[in-house]
Amino acid sequence: LPANVKIAGDGESVRVLGARVGNEVDRIAAWQPIMRTIRGNLDRWASKKISMYGRKLIVGLEVGSRTQFMTMAQGMPRPIEDELVGMVASFMWSGLGSPMVNRETLSAPIDRGGL
Repeated sequence: LPANVKIAGDGESVRVLGARVGNEVDRIAAWQPIMRTIRGNLDRWASKKISMYGRKLIVGLEVGSRTQFMTMAQGMPRPIEDELVGMVASFMWSGLGSPMVNRETLSAPIDRGGL
């Protein structure tokens, strides 16, 4: 093999077109860069005075758009999904006190009281 060619070993991921691929790769570890970016951006937005509808739009931009491709390319492990749900709930209510409606109502269609 040429000196500039590297073969990834078991457990080592390689980024290909934005997805992390490899043999015996830790699927949760592959999500960590995206999770750090989302967490940092939501923390920055949380310091601003934003309406609930504005927060909903930010969640769509930050969480929805940043996770869509990776989820389609290699799936989302359940622990990552659970962490994202918690981050979104925390962001939606940050600075607003205790939740005024439950999570199911908040995520329901507009005609059923959701955002």
